[in-house]
Amino acid sequence: MKLQDAGIIMKLKDAGIIMKLKDAGIIMKLRDAGIIMKLQDAGIIMKLRDAGIIMKLQDAGIIMKLQDAGIIMELQDAGIIMELQDAGIIMKLQDAGIIMKLQDAGIIMKLRDA
Repeated sequence: MKLQDAGIIMKLKDAGIIMKLKDAGIIMKLRDAGIIMKLQDAGIIMKLRDAGIIMKLQDAGIIMKLQDAGIIMELQDAGIIMELQDAGIIMKLQDAGIIMKLQDAGIIMKLRDA
């Protein structure tokens, strides 16, 4: 609901990402891993517009859980990372300083190594 209010869902749909995520079965895997529930429990959906998203995700242990669930690997296998770049999302993330935070957390390195 909050995501829709922020117009994020609409932008993701425009970029075709939601469709590709569904096609790749990622949404299902996220649900199976209980990540969606955990994200809600941690109040992350509420805080998505904040500057400290990565910090909050780490505090909630979500990044660790995503790795444990093999989602990061799945996203790469499904070519989503490439799609995000094509859609200009990566650029927007960089502008927001998120990429820097991801690198600090070693996530970018793990994505490259995978």
